[in-house]
Amino acid sequence: MTDNRTAFLGAVLLAGVAVEWLFVWVLGPATITLSVIPLFLVARKGGLWLALLSAAVLSINHLLACLVVEGSVAPWALQWGGVPSAFVLVGVGVLVAHNTRLVVRQVEALRQAERMLVGSEARYRLAADGANDGLWEWDLVSRTMHYSARWKEMLGWGAEEISGTPSEWFDRVHTDERTRLTAVLHQAVDNPGRRFAVEFRIRHRDGSWRWVHCRGASDATEDLRRVAGWFTDITERKKADLALRASAFRDPLTGLANRALFMDRLEHAVLRARRRGRTPFALLLVDLDRFKWVNDAHGHPIGDELLQAAGSRLESTLRPGDTVARLGGDEFVVLLESVPTAVSALLAATRIERKLRTPLALHGNAVQVSASIGVVFAEGRRDASDLLRDADVAMYRAKGHGGGQAVLFDLALHAEVVRDRTLRHDMQDALATPAFHMQFQPLVLLQDGRPIGFEGLARWTHPSIGDVSPERFVPLAEESGTIGALGTWALAEAVAQARRLQADPGLSPESLYVAVNLSPREFRDGKLADRIHSALHVSGLEPGRLCLEITESALLEEPERAVDVLRELRRAGVRIALDDFGTGYSSLATLHRLPIDCLKIDGSFVQGLETDLDKRAIVESIIALGRRLELTLVAEGIETATQRDRLRDMGCTVGQGWLFGRAMPQDELRPYLTRTLRPGRL
Repeated sequence: MTDNRTAFLGAVLLAGVAVEWLFVWVLGPATITLSVIPLFLVARKGGLWLALLSAAVLSINHLLACLVVEGSVAPWALQWGGVPSAFVLVGVGVLVAHNTRLVVRQVEALRQAERMLVGSEARYRLAADGANDGLWEWDLVSRTMHYSARWKEMLGWGAEEISGTPSEWFDRVHTDERTRLTAVLHQAVDNPGRRFAVEFRIRHRDGSWRWVHCRGASDATEDLRRVAGWFTDITERKKADLALRASAFRDPLTGLANRALFMDRLEHAVLRARRRGRTPFALLLVDLDRFKWVNDAHGHPIGDELLQAAGSRLESTLRPGDTVARLGGDEFVVLLESVPTAVSALLAATRIERKLRTPLALHGNAVQVSASIGVVFAEGRRDASDLLRDADVAMYRAKGHGGGQAVLFDLALHAEVVRDRTLRHDMQDALATPAFHMQFQPLVLLQDGRPIGFEGLARWTHPSIGDVSPERFVPLAEESGTIGALGTWALAEAVAQARRLQADPGLSPESLYVAVNLSPREFRDGKLADRIHSALHVSGLEPGRLCLEITESALLEEPERAVDVLRELRRAGVRIALDDFGTGYSSLATLHRLPIDCLKIDGSFVQGLETDLDKRAIVESIIALGRRLELTLVAEGIETATQRDRLRDMGCTVGQGWLFGRAMPQDELRPYLTRTLRPGRL
């Protein structure tokens, strides 16, 4: 390219030299003006310095032409002012040529910028059309909007179906987010160069709402003219977030609110109730009765369906604004808003209990359950956790009364809560003092009334409250975790006393045994066998003179593991008695697999045995079952001679109750045995 331009400029210059001679010969010296013509071409293509060089060459060439053609330079000098005039003309031509070149350069630069702008716009259009985001630009001077084709497509519109007005955007924004979006854009307008991001809902052409994430920035110059940015459709992400959030606050089985969501709503209800003039609310804790029996008898799938049905029934009984949640297991909780009185709350709970009592058809099985409901009427300044605790206390009181009913938490129950808190606190220290002591109730043969053993019963005399019944302090020991220490102490005291009786030479009651109760939590203790071995070793009592009484509830939680534990205890030589038999729900199906020695008929079946034919039939069935399995049968709660005789005639061999003696302290055991044992017979 450079060689071609040099050849071209050289040809122009030679042509100019030749033409100059011709013009001087034909036209005379005045043709100096024509020499400027090739200078324009040289200046345009070769630059300033090449133009000056060309001008010098042409001027010298002109003088030579005049000298040769005219024979002198005088005519030219006289006519045109001589050499200075020629150089002036040449200089003017050079300047004109230079300026012309500058203009040409500027024109070429503008053309190049135009080509780049066209390319940039093409790339922008290509990027905008190919992007997944919708682009927009707001011209604040003309008050118009530019929306990309993708922007319109995201909302279900074609490229020509939406005009360039701001209302096409803002009128489609959800009213709940429109104010926030407007505030964000105004801040961007008021602060040039500011970037922003905001999420909002915008209406699609089909009427649905789409979530979009809008990002943008305002013009950074002082003369603010526009705001631009883009939309990203985040509808699916929002749905996923909402689903995840819902799963975090919903029970997966029933779809009801879970504990976390319920406690949040309960906290808000407490705050509202504290405001003056607000109507109180009520809290209902609902626990299904015999739910474990449903699981054991029909299987867990039926149990799950029962929970789902119970949740649906609870929802159907509530008003708009009330809340029902599943706390776990078979326990539900209900928040009743705007309850005027405690009686209203109790009536609502009663209606719920009747609704739940209606039989359900689950996989062809008719299943009926009742519910125990604890009711708290919330008024005054109380915390949510306290309300839930009080409802739990009332619910357990309902269960203690047989279930299938609602109990209102009142001042009497509150006093019990306060007393229980005191007992729970004092229990650990009481084990190291004479406040806890053992009493023993005799076990006798129904045939002749001779005692064959004693049941060791822990008793607690509180220094300020007085005597505390086992029905109260044993559950408290379970809750507080002191049941292990209490059980270890009771076992050690019982076997030690039994050993002292055997060592009495005046009585010689070698065949007497002592029975000790094990709580469900003790039974689940992995170190139970070690504790029993230790107590027997320290006391010196033979293992066969110790009987461990275990309730059905302890065996039903983990039947397979329970069988293994019982076998381990039997291998150690101790006796095993199944206590309170008849009050459970599945032991008849598993009784034949249990390695036990004794079956104790619960005292609730013995009471009224003389007149209640149903109880009599139940007791006869239990005795027949026990004799079939070759078990020792012990009847609890015998208070009358008629009951004793009836049980003896049915085939029961051992009895326990007030008819034979109340629980007595250790120092009364020897006189009792002296009165009841005949010499030489035990």
